[in-house]
Amino acid sequence: MVEQNVESRQPSSLSQSSPQEVVDLLTSILKEVRSQVLLKTPIPTPPPLTGAALTALDLFAEIGAALALQPLPTITLTASSTQLPVGGGTATLTWTSTAAQTVSIDHDIGDVTPVAGGSKDVFVSSTTTFTATARGPCGPPSTSSATVNVEFVA
Repeated sequence: MVEQNVESRQPSSLSQSSPQEVVDLLTSILKEVRSQVLLKTPIPTPPPLTGAALTALDLFAEIGAALALQPLPTITLTASSTQLPVGGGTATLTWTSTAAQTVSIDHDIGDVTPVAGGSKDVFVSSTTTFTATARGPCGPPSTSSATVNVEFVA
C-alpha cells in the first residue's frame, strides 16, 4: 500500500537528486508507513474496573457531587479610617464572610473570630493594604483587601 502513495523513481534518477529531494522522498515514505501502522494498530481498551477500584471510583463521584453543592466562601474587608495623619494611628478593620470555616488577615493579625464577621483595631504607621482570606470546606479561598493610607512628610 505504501507503493501506491509514493512516487516511484529509478535508481539512476535518485543518484542525480539533490540531498533535499532524497530527504523529502524518505520523509514522505516514513509518514505514509506511520499512518498505515497507526490505522492498523488497535488501541487496547482497558479492562473494566471491579472490586475496590470500582467502589473507590463511585465514592469519588459521590464526593465530587457533594462538594459541587457546597457554597464557595466570600469575604468583604473594610477599613474605618482610610486616611491617617503623619505618624499613623488606629484603624478599625471590619470583615463579613459567608460559607467560611476560617478567616485570616495578613500583616501578623492571623485568624479572626467570629468568622461570620467582626472588627479589630490595628495601629498603622505607614500606608498598608490588609488582605483578608476566607476558606470554606471546598473550592478556592476568597480574598478581600482594604488599604489604610498614612500621610508622609515630603
